Amino acid sequence: MIHSFYFGIALTDKAVLCPITLSTLLIGFIWAVIVALRDGITRLQKLHRIPCDRCVYFTGCHYLKCTVHPHRALTEEAVDCLDFEPAPTRKPFYKSKKRWLKTRSIQS
Repeated sequence: MIHSFYFGIALTDKAVLCPITLSTLLIGFIWAVIVALRDGITRLQKLHRIPCDRCVYFTGCHYLKCTVHPHRALTEEAVDCLDFEPAPTRKPFYKSKKRWLKTRSIQS
């Protein structure tokens, strides 16, 4: 009879701890997702401030992205580029590697 009394207490402790544990895990997961979304939005806003694709010196070729600062082109360092000059709207010259190689072999 005493054994069933202890068994009853253990059963009620498990019955109380299981929903509390599950709800704590769920709240923690939802909080982590919200924090990740907020950080992602902040990072995207920072990346959208990179002006390289609207600059005169941007080539559009993946071999040489910028003629002035090729190492900083399309990175977060290029946000406050001192050499930025707005370009008129134009289509990129190099659309693919094959075309770049053709124009390079013709010029050689």
